[in-house]
Amino acid sequence: MPPPWLTRDLAEFRSRLSPETSSEPQRRCFLWETICSGFFDIIGIFAVEWVRTDRKSGFGPAIEPFTRTMYAMTGVCFFTHLFGSFSMTLNRYTAVCFPWVYGKIWTSKNVRILLLVDVIVAFAAHIELFYTRFLYKRVDSGWKGLGRESPIPFVRIVSSCTTIVYGCVSVILISRTIYIAVKVNKKSKGHHKMGLVLFVAFDCLLGLVDCIYESADLFGLSDDNALFIWITNNITLLMFFILSINAYSMTFLSKELRVEAIAPFRRKFCPRQSSDAAITVVISKG
Repeated sequence: MPPPWLTRDLAEFRSRLSPETSSEPQRRCFLWETICSGFFDIIGIFAVEWVRTDRKSGFGPAIEPFTRTMYAMTGVCFFTHLFGSFSMTLNRYTAVCFPWVYGKIWTSKNVRILLLVDVIVAFAAHIELFYTRFLYKRVDSGWKGLGRESPIPFVRIVSSCTTIVYGCVSVILISRTIYIAVKVNKKSKGHHKMGLVLFVAFDCLLGLVDCIYESADLFGLSDDNALFIWITNNITLLMFFILSINAYSMTFLSKELRVEAIAPFRRKFCPRQSSDAAITVVISKG
């Protein structure tokens, strides 16, 4: 006999599982998360590419303050990315497993507060990176980086522990979410959209790659295993994929995001089609 909550408010469960059919306040919450995470992801991609170029070529001491800022922003942006991914994981988890309290938790006010705290904590955790300078050595081909002028153990420990905890907790929540969603699908003899849940699961797997990297760095295992060596040598490229996955994946997975993205152009250039499309959506949902 399934627990009472498993069969209660099945219609509400269906609407919670996919943002396309959620209520307007819930879509606004989801949009706040996407905008904040996307903004820092864009900065993070630029910062990662700057870091990759500096490691290959070495920009030298002339623009060291800007290079130092870019290195720091890779940490800040990755932290906000982790929080954004975790908040989506938690969002789907509460939607599937606790639909009766979902609307009370995920309000616009609560989401804005969480995002503000996330940004403040991200900068506070990496503040040391903004003022610890890089040292360079002049070589025949230009400049060679020698590392920072002093160690940064606190930042490394915080980054490693945060990534490890995120990976472990996310795996548990995603596994539980998929299990309950599949179970309810079978009992209702229907098909619910699982795209967002599967996307979060894939994003979590990419996060686990960085989790392995941080663990190897924290425990001094970077040179002891071929996998650790490969991840270490390709970490900036992996970071690029981690930070950019939301941009292209969410657009393909969410019909609502696609419609909202093209709506301004459709209203401007094809007002007739826009009104017809709106009527079609209303009828299909009715």
